[in-house]
Amino acid sequence: MRDSPGAIVRLASAALALTQLAACGIFKSPAEELTFRAPQEWRTFPAFNGTQVWSHSSQFLTLMRFPARVRDLDRLAGGSPNGQASWEVHTIVRRDMTLCETQPSLYLETLRVSRLNGRRVHFYEVLSNSPDATYLAMYSRPEDTPSNQVAQAAIRELCPASVQTAP
Repeated sequence: MRDSPGAIVRLASAALALTQLAACGIFKSPAEELTFRAPQEWRTFPAFNGTQVWSHSSQFLTLMRFPARVRDLDRLAGGSPNGQASWEVHTIVRRDMTLCETQPSLYLETLRVSRLNGRRVHFYEVLSNSPDATYLAMYSRPEDTPSNQVAQAAIRELCPASVQTAP
């Protein structure tokens, strides 16, 4: 049985649209242009629209690139994945810092407790303004899971790949 001309046109249009999206960088990993490296043994999910996620067991590492600098990093900090109504958020550490010698950044550590089931999750976040974008790197783990030091270090590696960080 032959495909109808309409089906062929729709398939060709979809292929063209995906090609155009790929050319725009919609599937590009934000990690490609940074010194950021996720732990090697972690599962990598495909990048989409400036966001990439890695996972290992019940731990997650997320890297997001916003295409413009954010003036107030606090506005992005501490966002809850399921909305503030579902989580009780306790700030443990909030500290301004500088990455890559000149990038204004914010470190935030929170403990979030689910109002639905009492689940307790630690979140570690670094938000950083590079010259042309803002990056959010976030590591989360259940409270009863030991912290992964490689993931902890990765969220602080938000320098352009052409800039080396100090040891």
